[in-house]
Order: sequence, then C-alpha cells, then structure tokens
Amino acid sequence: MPSITIFGKEFIIKQLRAPRFKKQFTLATPPPWYRNPGALSEGQVAQIMRLSAVAVRSRGKRLKELMAEVKAKASGPTGYRKVKERIYLPRIGRILTLAEKYGIPIPEELRTARPVPVTAPAVPRIRE
Repeated sequence: MPSITIFGKEFIIKQLRAPRFKKQFTLATPPPWYRNPGALSEGQVAQIMRLSAVAVRSRGKRLKELMAEVKAKASGPTGYRKVKERIYLPRIGRILTLAEKYGIPIPEELRTARPVPVTAPAVPRIRE
C-alpha cells in the first residue's frame, strides 16, 4: 500500500473503487501492524492463514460462491482467544474498590453482600 507523510504523521493512500464514491483516493490511518507483521496476535495470524487457504482453494469462483465458502470454512473462533477471567464482586463492587483505594472505611454489612459476576453488557446484534 502506498503511504505518505503529512506533518510528520504517516497515512496510507486507499483507492476507492465503488461507483458511489466521488473521490478516487482517500487517506487513512494505518493499522498498528502496518509494516510490522510481528505486531499481529496469534489469533490474527491464524485467521489470515484460514482466509488465505480459502482464497487459494476458491480461485476463479464467483463472489457469491466465494463468500459462502469463506463463511463455511474461515469464519468462527480461531481458538487463540484469551479467556476473560470472571470477577465476582458485590453489586456495589466498584464503589467498594474505590473506597479501599481512597482509604475510606467500609461497613461490615457491605463486605458480606452476595457476590454477583460483573461482565460487560451484551450488545444486541442486528440481523438481516
């Protein structure tokens, strides 16, 4: 990919091919692994290998067939995801953590609160 340096910051030049674009080119910030493949994680490398294998096997196929094969063979987990450890805290766990950090005394009734797992809220998926 061609790149350009503007005011000391590097940008990559992307060609816009779709007919809906009025401009032919645009500038984009390069990804963290640009010119440094060593910055890719194990999962990213595994996914690149899966997609490359599907691309080699499906040479000459139509886009619809290619997309079906990619969905069937190169989608899904790679097995390299880091397992997120569940942290069991009371409902006011964040407040208690801050209280300990600031040195504020915590009443014993709050220390014996029933623990509840704290996880990120689920994001609804939009299906077509």
